[in-house]
Amino acid sequence: MKTLIIAMAMLTTLATASFAEGVRYGGAAEYQVEAEKFETTVGARYGIGNITLSPSVTAYYTAADKFAIDTLDFMASYTLTQNLAIYGKVEADKDFSYEETNIGFAFNF
Repeated sequence: MKTLIIAMAMLTTLATASFAEGVRYGGAAEYQVEAEKFETTVGARYGIGNITLSPSVTAYYTAADKFAIDTLDFMASYTLTQNLAIYGKVEADKDFSYEETNIGFAFNF
């Protein structure tokens, strides 16, 4: 699984370098009050027609642990209609060890 995630990340990087006009970057940051933890996620989105590829990394900062990478994600989605998409997401920990696979659908109105 580690090899698959690395290969997908490399493919995304190569595609990004080749087709830079379809790339968008983004992220989010939050502070978890009870856990006293600052968490941030950054990533890229690359669209090819109805397909979107989205690698991202989530990191956190606490007084005890300082800064550490938490998870690495790779998501691929396919837009079925203007309001409906299906997706698959693979999650790994900071050592590229497989953690979870999610399959689902997203909708908006």
